[in-house]
Amino acid sequence: MGLQNHTLQIGNSTSATLADLGIVDCVVDATSAGDDKMTLTLPRSMQAADLIPAFTRVILRDWTNTIRFTGWCLDPRGEATGNKEERRYTILGPQALLRGKVFRQRCKIPADPTVFTTTFVDAWNSDVILNRWNDAGTSTMKVADQIVEALEWFILAWAGYSDATIAGLGYAAAVTAAQAGAPITWDVSQVADLYPPGSQAQSRFCWDVIRDQMRWMPLLACRWLYNTSDAHPILHFHNNRGTAVNNAGNAVISSDVVSRVLDVTAGNVTGWNWTARPDILLSRVRITWVAYIENVEPGDSDTVRYWRKYVVDDSTQGNGSFFEIDQTIELQPGQLLDDGTFAVPEEAPASGLAASMHAPFKTLSYDFEWKTKGQEVNWDPLPGELWKAVNAAPELSNQWSMCQSISRDIRTGTTSFKCGTPTHLGLDDKLALVRADRLRRLHRHLHHGMGMSAVPASTSGDGSVKNDKPPGHQRKTAGLPLCDGNTVNVFVAS
Repeated sequence: MGLQNHTLQIGNSTSATLADLGIVDCVVDATSAGDDKMTLTLPRSMQAADLIPAFTRVILRDWTNTIRFTGWCLDPRGEATGNKEERRYTILGPQALLRGKVFRQRCKIPADPTVFTTTFVDAWNSDVILNRWNDAGTSTMKVADQIVEALEWFILAWAGYSDATIAGLGYAAAVTAAQAGAPITWDVSQVADLYPPGSQAQSRFCWDVIRDQMRWMPLLACRWLYNTSDAHPILHFHNNRGTAVNNAGNAVISSDVVSRVLDVTAGNVTGWNWTARPDILLSRVRITWVAYIENVEPGDSDTVRYWRKYVVDDSTQGNGSFFEIDQTIELQPGQLLDDGTFAVPEEAPASGLAASMHAPFKTLSYDFEWKTKGQEVNWDPLPGELWKAVNAAPELSNQWSMCQSISRDIRTGTTSFKCGTPTHLGLDDKLALVRADRLRRLHRHLHHGMGMSAVPASTSGDGSVKNDKPPGHQRKTAGLPLCDGNTVNVFVAS
């Protein structure tokens, strides 16, 4: 039972049972945010370096030889637990690999940055634009595509491909070649289409990019699926978008959402507890998109007046709460050519963003937690699934709650569950994402070699505009009064 029926494979060595390896306790934690880990406890007399060297892959299998966890040991020294004669070692899940590679993005730079030229080449830079507009300026990158871009860069970095190698193979061919030796795969098929506003970031790890995207969609869970034949875990995104309420007030679960029912009176259920969460109810999420409309002053072609235009994306719910979020996001203005046409169109407001962010906070939610105990832990449930409790309080008769974390104590056969509000998204995180001052920088389209004149702008390596444009394309700064009395400085083509 337990330690005798689970085996551990360390690196390329032959698997051995946890008991035979001298492990006295093993706990595996999985979350809906993909932060998985395994904690091993060994006698203090055992040296971890003798058991698991640093950066070694560790695979845990159950009594059916099914893989239940794959992780990497980052600290072979372990941690003493008080005065006990034992040491505890933490094996981090595959997210540790994604935390180790800085996300870089393809951009355009001049072949010779010392002179003005129309010849540009591909380069990869850690100063990135998340959810950037495409080259045609028709739409921003949706959440699923931004997640995939971060994952693709990770496997390119893992394979050790240089910029020259990627350029020589071509980006798509390089990604295909790198997938053969990648330690992970992914599935984003359930990620709904959502196009957040672009934002600039620097030196973000691939895992941070993925987590930022998930915060736009609080009902999106990501979990690692380990039970594959090739020991390559799958980063699987699970969307509970199918949850709805019918006219009778009953929850309706669509067929693509995994739902489970818990009988709290069952003999193997202990520690049942539930809490109502009116503290996180929001009656409204409102996003005000601000655009700047340009008009040339009549009779004075050198003076341009900018007017503010507002577009409101509103999600409301009559739930009795008097708390709300009201945020303003400035839209990127279009980039004009000398003939008055746009090199890059004006940015459009993202559709459905307020509703997506409001979804988990519209109706009263409940946090559940409980434990089950048996001869072995229960490996079937996964984070991100929906649970409903029966034979519990009347308030819970029609309440579905997302499973946020599962902890499995292999030695005792105890499986602990926590369901409720998404743990990967707090209100502070939502507010940080929609602050206008971190979402906008003027040169964001220059990563694609687009300037403010009919000739592509000469750019430095970081995408900023150089001051050595040829005659006829000099910039000048004009102080432009806004309709509300404010004044901004912008660049206009002469």
